Amino acid sequence: MGSRRGAVRTGRGPEAPPPVNAGEAPPPAGAAAASSRRSRRVAVAVPAAAAPAADAPAPDVTIAAAADALTALAGGSEAMAVTRGDADVVLTLGEAVSFAPGGTDLAPGAEPILAGLRRIAEAMGDLRIEVVGHTDDRPIRSPRYPSNLELSLARAARVAHELAAGDAALGARIVASGRGPYWPVASNDDASGRARNRRVEIRLRPAS
Repeated sequence: MGSRRGAVRTGRGPEAPPPVNAGEAPPPAGAAAASSRRSRRVAVAVPAAAAPAADAPAPDVTIAAAADALTALAGGSEAMAVTRGDADVVLTLGEAVSFAPGGTDLAPGAEPILAGLRRIAEAMGDLRIEVVGHTDDRPIRSPRYPSNLELSLARAARVAHELAAGDAALGARIVASGRGPYWPVASNDDASGRARNRRVEIRLRPAS
């Protein structure tokens, strides 16, 4: 048949762009998609690492300084020894410079040693001080000290008391304990070994 059908038009024209306020330029192409992508991003706040205190010396530096000070204090005496570990330094006092045999009365040479140690402890306020008493394995016969364990603890407490010298802040950094004959450093079979075992160890280490 010779008649042609005309094109069928829907009643809807092309989608109108969103209205633009007067004086406002329309958004560039792709801006809406970029805005949508940005809206899906989540910001995460990462806390900054705390910076180390500028005035806090490294533990190994503090221990090295303490070891040097204790070595100077010992002055080469055979009755004292300084031993430095990875995280501490120990001053060992033999019985000759610490206590009279069988008791807790300080030997005449103990006072200047403890006074020097007190000055070191006061100058290094970030160190903790541990005082440990030791004895040999010979039984003690004393109504005041039923065993070597009590004697070793009483000696450590006496040293701690002398070190603090009434300073509450320093006293709070000191702890005393006794090991009796249980941690020997030499054989108790002869007098020389027993003399080495009768000792007080003063350990300095960082408080944290």
